[in-house]
Amino acid sequence: MKTVKYIADEIGVSKQAINKRLSRLPTTIVATIVTTNEKGVRLINSDGEAILKAAMKVKLPPTEPEVADNQPTTETKVADNQNEYYVILKNEIDAKNKQISEIQQIVVKQQDTIKNLTETIAVAHQTLQAEQLLHAGTKKMLMLSDGQKREKWWLFWKRSDRRENI
Repeated sequence: MKTVKYIADEIGVSKQAINKRLSRLPTTIVATIVTTNEKGVRLINSDGEAILKAAMKVKLPPTEPEVADNQPTTETKVADNQNEYYVILKNEIDAKNKQISEIQQIVVKQQDTIKNLTETIAVAHQTLQAEQLLHAGTKKMLMLSDGQKREKWWLFWKRSDRRENI
């Protein structure tokens, strides 16, 4: 585990450039390569160092010892890490696409339910209007059949003997 400053000095860039490069990486990747100690110093593991060096396009100096054929080089580690991150991101995208399709199915079902309820409400409203018209018609017929005299409403405060003269 190396500090951000130590890696920046190795590469020949500033700490700010390293931190900026880290902020551009997906959070899932950063969470796996960066840790913070009790003093708040950010430490980067060897995989993260390889990713940062590849991202900064740093050529490894030729002074490094030769690597045996069976041991992976830094470039192959970076390629393997990129492949792993690609697989992780691909799986996340597939999961999100599945969630989106499920949500779309739920929305379609809800729209069908809303349509059915709207039709039911419209039928109930028409039925209610028909019943109200029927009730008003029967009430009017009852009033006329009883022979009740229609009184004018504006004479309700007048005495009853005056009403009879009108």
